[in-house]
Amino acid sequence: MNELCLEKTECFSGQVHLWLTAFSDFRPDDFEPGDLNLVNPGQVNLNRTVHDLVEFDVANDIDLTNIKLTYASFTCVLSPEELQRSQKFLNSRDAQRYIAAHGVLRHILSRYAPISPQEWKFKTNHYGKPVLRADTRSPDLYFSLSYTDKYFACAISHEPVIGLDLEKITPTEDLVNQIQRYCSPEEQQILKSLTVHQRQRQFFKLWTLKEAFVKARGIGLVYPIRALSFDLSDELSICVSVDDEPATESTHWYFELYPLEEDHFVSVAVQNKRGRFLCY
Repeated sequence: MNELCLEKTECFSGQVHLWLTAFSDFRPDDFEPGDLNLVNPGQVNLNRTVHDLVEFDVANDIDLTNIKLTYASFTCVLSPEELQRSQKFLNSRDAQRYIAAHGVLRHILSRYAPISPQEWKFKTNHYGKPVLRADTRSPDLYFSLSYTDKYFACAISHEPVIGLDLEKITPTEDLVNQIQRYCSPEEQQILKSLTVHQRQRQFFKLWTLKEAFVKARGIGLVYPIRALSFDLSDELSICVSVDDEPATESTHWYFELYPLEEDHFVSVAVQNKRGRFLCY
């Protein structure tokens, strides 16, 4: 088991817990319901301890006995709707990852309230963003979920406008077209000045930030993400400008970006209009 602790210490007026874990190493029985708390809005640190970060590969691990037991613990807590959706995947690996990710999410949510994993109830908005249903006996919790072949990531907060994206860096011959399609003119200008390797990594940084932003807004990729322009000159204090929105709106956003090993990036976007973000 490997553990990665992120040492940056920024904070903001509202707490976020970030979970990064491997499906194969997640043990639901190790936790007690309601054993974690999110501090109510105030000047609190952003918790970045990353739990149980190890590699996961369905193709190699799915036949192991402990993985079968783990997947059974995931399946038994999902709703009939989630199980039905998992059956619609054409690829069995995608179905397994969906089951594992949503099972892990339920177990993690139960660490913040005395509610069993199978009792959590979800709904989606018009664009498909999942949120907790009002009739769930839960505290005021919000979350954002993302996963790849290797990693699961989830952000938990009392802040309702929160988004997270986790992406694997995948080389593509179509990078130039993707940059033109998804990046602002300012971003494109900076990307042109980089080497091919640097350009690819910088593009995926921008992509995770843009996805985290639109997931936080709850509108998905129907949002014209080329209208978002991120300034990464200081990655400890990331800024965004949005076309056709007042500049003051951009100051209410707080972003986190960091790499996982050499081939993944994870970004978190949080909006808080009640006070400015604080950095220490």
